[in-house]
Amino acid sequence: MISYGDIKSGEVVVPVAEDHGIALGVIQIDGGTQSRASLNDQVVNDYADAIKAGATFPPIVVFYDGEAHWLADGFHRFHACQRAGRTSIAADIRQAPAAMLSCTASAPTKRMAFAGPTATSAAPS
Repeated sequence: MISYGDIKSGEVVVPVAEDHGIALGVIQIDGGTQSRASLNDQVVNDYADAIKAGATFPPIVVFYDGEAHWLADGFHRFHACQRAGRTSIAADIRQAPAAMLSCTASAPTKRMAFAGPTATSAAPS
């Protein structure tokens, strides 16, 4: 299993794009980590327009469990980057908490039953 320390030390390479963000395609968004009932499409559109105009946003928060990168905070920013045609996004990649690791190890479909982040981000989603 690949550890978070291996990634941070550079021993393991995570796919990144030219702007040194994480590639959107490697981030899992279907693991039950979205705390909101739904996305606000107007917010996604507004963020996408701002991104196209050159605005920068705080990094999203992604948990790495040794196999996958799970989006924990920043769903609106993630979708806005996709809508704006970006292929990567700035991210704070953290090692997954033990509770998350046990959920992924026992889930037959690798879908996470996430109870909530152990660390929070002050940035809006």
